Amino acid sequence: MWCATSREAFSSPRATTTPARRAARRRAARDAVRAADADARARRLAMRPYGARGDAVADDAPRARAASVSAARATWTPRAREDFGASGGAFPEINVVQFVDATDGMPVSLGMDYETLRTRAAAAAFEAATTTPEYRGFLNHARKCADAGGEDWRSMVTRVGGLREAREVRRTRGMDAREVEAACLRGEGEPLIVEDGGKDWLKWDLSTLRKEIGDFEVLCNDRAPARRREIDGAKQRSHLIPFRAYADYVRERDDVAGHLFDDRRTPFYANGMRVFSECTRADVLARAFPRPYFTKECDDTETLLRETTSALASVFKFDSNIARGMQQSISKSLDKMFCGPLGAITRLHYDAGDAHGWLGQVSGRKLFVFYPPSAAPMLYPIEDSHASVDPLDPDYERYPLFRQALSRARVCVLNPGEVVLCPRRWWHFAVSLDTSITVMRNFYNANTNAQGLVEQMCNTIKQTIETRAKRSVRRDEATG
Repeated sequence: MWCATSREAFSSPRATTTPARRAARRRAARDAVRAADADARARRLAMRPYGARGDAVADDAPRARAASVSAARATWTPRAREDFGASGGAFPEINVVQFVDATDGMPVSLGMDYETLRTRAAAAAFEAATTTPEYRGFLNHARKCADAGGEDWRSMVTRVGGLREAREVRRTRGMDAREVEAACLRGEGEPLIVEDGGKDWLKWDLSTLRKEIGDFEVLCNDRAPARRREIDGAKQRSHLIPFRAYADYVRERDDVAGHLFDDRRTPFYANGMRVFSECTRADVLARAFPRPYFTKECDDTETLLRETTSALASVFKFDSNIARGMQQSISKSLDKMFCGPLGAITRLHYDAGDAHGWLGQVSGRKLFVFYPPSAAPMLYPIEDSHASVDPLDPDYERYPLFRQALSRARVCVLNPGEVVLCPRRWWHFAVSLDTSITVMRNFYNANTNAQGLVEQMCNTIKQTIETRAKRSVRRDEATG
């Protein structure tokens, strides 16, 4: 910065540097800086805000500026990385400040780092007095159970309301791995509980899991699984926080609630955690919870992946290292973990990709409700693999056909160490009856659903190629 007065003083060989002249130069420089800062602030204030990025509007035309802002807000929202500026910060009108790249430490304007910001935002959401329709349905079901069973309400969860005509899922122990395919997976199939399915697992609880994966970031949601559009208009709320913060929330919520229900706040659920594929402790977790012994003959996923990637490699000309990487990545991504407090709900759906699945309880108890694929019309499907109805608290006026599905339901309370097999396209609903930790895997069998895996892989590769092609076109356009 410079001004005419200071330039003349510095450029004149006859200028004397008396204290008064030096003080004058300092005042002139200080005034110039202040003027520049004031000008910059005025320019920022004159710029149209979020929803209306564009040319500045003069401060002496407030009406024109307001009209311009109002008109442009309807046409612009930040989507691309460059929309967030060099600092990565979003705009004041956005409810939650975002940072595309949060690696530069704390934003000066916030006085806190990104993790603290997210954790505080999640804590506020956890305390918000709001409930979802499915959680209210669970509360209604639990009240009916309490009316029928007194303090031991959990003993009645499979016997009242929308489950009063359901049959219990068949149970077994010492399952012969060679018999699983014929017993459960062929044709429409049938769910099955293997009571000793988790006999090789370590006995972990929430505290153990917090110690092992505390730094792992998990997405917790008040509605699960996610849907592209909610039929009741209530949007899903999601927060990404370290697992240690989520575990503290679960422990506090369930310790306070005890045997009572929190009827003011829907619980947040860490569903589908990819701890076996994305966590730095993935190998430790894989050793703690090996795949159940009875799946050795029916889970052909890795064999199918090996053969499919080999065939695709010859078509798309990628080397064996890439093929092996694809195999390992896809297989590990099929292993997941779920964690949540009492009342954490998995809404009625079936697993995508035509996959079979097994789900096992590590800690706590969980209620499962199943319906066969042939019952789909009675469940009022939406978005292909999701259902509209709430099995625990059905609305028969809105969904009259659901009455026909009542006797076709299969139910069970899964206890720690037990594993339930869920054949492909079987609809399932689940709700935690305690603080709960569940591990699961989707898998493919050579004789029943291999085509689903092949189609998934081909679609993934197709999307990858299309995405790369679009990026290449955009680069060419930018440089051309």
